[in-house]
Order: sequence, then C-alpha cells, then structure tokens
Amino acid sequence: MITQRDRSRRCCLKPLRRSEGPALPAVPGLPAPPATRRRIPDPTSAEWSEFEQHFDTRKVELGDCGRPYASDCRHEHACIRCPLLRVNPQMAFRLEEIETDLIARRARADAEGWLGEIEGIDLTLRLLRQKQVEAGRLTYVPQTVDLGIPVVVPRGRQERGSGIHTPS
Repeated sequence: MITQRDRSRRCCLKPLRRSEGPALPAVPGLPAPPATRRRIPDPTSAEWSEFEQHFDTRKVELGDCGRPYASDCRHEHACIRCPLLRVNPQMAFRLEEIETDLIARRARADAEGWLGEIEGIDLTLRLLRQKQVEAGRLTYVPQTVDLGIPVVVPRGRQERGSGIHTPS
C-alpha cells in the first residue's frame, strides 16, 4: 500500500529536466558548448511506473535499501553488511535475533576450525553492531529543555558590564 508520505517523497525524486533557454557562455580553454540544448522527453507511463516500482522494491525486512535507481545490489542481498541499509528502529529486536544466531554460528565455526567462516562472521557481527547503534540513535528522542521566559531588563537596573540583572 502506498501512503501519502511515500507519494510526497516521490514527488521530490522526479527526474530533472533540462529547460529550453539561452546558449551557455563559452569558457576560455574549453570547447564551446552546443548552441541549443537537447530537450529530454517526458517519461512514458511504463518508464514512470518502473521508476516508482524501484522505490517499492527497496523495502526489505530490516528497513529500506538506499541504493540508487537502476543499480544492482553489490552485496548479494546481504543487507547487514551493506552501508546503504537504513534500519527501521522497530526492527531492533530482529537485529538481536540475528546477532544471537551469528554468535552460535561463530561458536560452531570455531569448534570445527573453519577460519574463513570465522572471519566472515566476525565482519558481519561488527557491521550488525553498527546497525544496532544506528537503530538506537534513531529511536532516541531528545528531551526538551526549559529555557524559561526572557525578561526585559531596564538599563538602570543592570550592573555595569556584567550583563546580569540584579533585583533591587
């Protein structure tokens, strides 16, 4: 289901168009720019649908994938290792489950002497803990601080040079 928030986010992500306009000025030492700019045609409904679908398919179990439009997943869908994963703070419990599973897998790999597996699990654990910190930071709600109400101080009641109001 597409929410209003998703629609408003997409409106900011529309492909940019070059506008018709005057020719670009020449820059000394560089080839002259073209006299006219090529107009980029509006996308077809199929192209626009594909563009919107890109953002719908970026929703993964732990949050949202931030990889650019029309790019492949470099991490073979190993999202814990991917720096582009934006963790949903509500999925922090799932990160804990994955961490418990990885610790058990590491113990088995250690018992079996699988050094390559241990190295890979250690890397994944390190990156998973970074994701946990990121999720914790996103759930932090800053406390409000009462700054009080400003008081206008008459010039005669202020100690000279101190900037502090002294009641009489």
